[in-house]
Parts: sequence; structure tokens; C-alpha cells
Amino acid sequence: MSQLIKFYLKKLTYINSILYCAQSLCVALLTSGCMLSDQVHVQFDRVQDFKRSEIISNGPAVADGQSELLVVIQLMNTDGSSVKLFKPIYEVISGTGVTAQACTTSNENGVSTCVLKSSEAGTKRISVTNIKIDLQSDVVFSAPVPGKAMFGLISATKNQTQGNFQLSASIGNQEPGVVKSSGAFKVYGGVQGEVFSR
Repeated sequence: MSQLIKFYLKKLTYINSILYCAQSLCVALLTSGCMLSDQVHVQFDRVQDFKRSEIISNGPAVADGQSELLVVIQLMNTDGSSVKLFKPIYEVISGTGVTAQACTTSNENGVSTCVLKSSEAGTKRISVTNIKIDLQSDVVFSAPVPGKAMFGLISATKNQTQGNFQLSASIGNQEPGVVKSSGAFKVYGGVQGEVFSR
């Protein structure tokens, strides 16, 4: 046989295989009670491309190591469909002092939440690492307000006398500088709030 005839026989065999598969599919559909129309629609599972996903935060949060910064990751595909039941994993790629917690699994709307805390003020950059697109965002932690205690102190005073010398130390005293009181000078200073008497 000539090469041309062999080529067409191969093509006919291939077309025959396709028709056999189509016939088998029709028989399977008919025996399962499905009705066929004049058009056959085939729908494949949707590929999750995450291309319309975004990161939103409620920041800035105070960088005191305890205040929580809520990060919301909205997982969406190109066609606008939500990515459901997916747990994003992220890492902090710039900035220090961050304590990260795992994100929740996305809900029916493709929403996952994550919580971050930081002990250092500044802008941090987070990146979602378990998807194929580059999804990053900056989150901000602000310095604590001056004068607002980040820890609590109990006010206390200790008096110590040795011979002619007396030492009195106080914690939590708010008086600044040098104060003369009943013939003695008291010096208040520093974070310790030390008090010295002559």
C-alpha cells in the first residue's frame, strides 16, 4: 500500500475510536436516565488561579507585642469565583519583631483571616507562599503612644537608714527634678523614680 493510503487508514481508525467513545458515552447517559439534547456541554473542574485575590488589613496596630492586627485574605479567581476551603500560608518577607499565627481556612466567600502581632514598630511585608501568583501586602505597626505604659508598676517606697545616712527609694513616683522638703533635698529621676534624702 502506498503511504497516503496508510495515512488515511490511521486517521479513520482514530476517528472510529472517537466515535466509539462518544457512542459509549451516549449509551451510559441514556441508561442512567439522562436526556440528550442536540448539543453536548462538557464542563471541566474550575482551575483555581487566585488572580483576583487581595490582602486587606485593619492596621495600623500598636507594636506592643500584644495588640492584634487582623489580616483578611480574599481568595478569588479570574472569573470572580471564590476559592473555598483553602488555607493560605504566609511569611513575613521584610520587617522584624512579628509574631504570626496561622490563617483560617477560607469560607464560602473565599475569605480567610490571619492575626499578626509585633514588638517592633514599622512597615512589614507579608507574602502568601502556597499559591502560584505573587500576592503580597504591607502591614503597619505603630509605636506605642508616649506616656502610655506598656507594662504596669506598683507604686512602692523603701526607706533604709545606716548611721547618719538615709536612703529612700520609690517606684512609680511622678515628681521630676530636685525638691526641698522640711530641710532635706529629695532628688527624683529616671524610670526608677529613685528618691534620695540628705
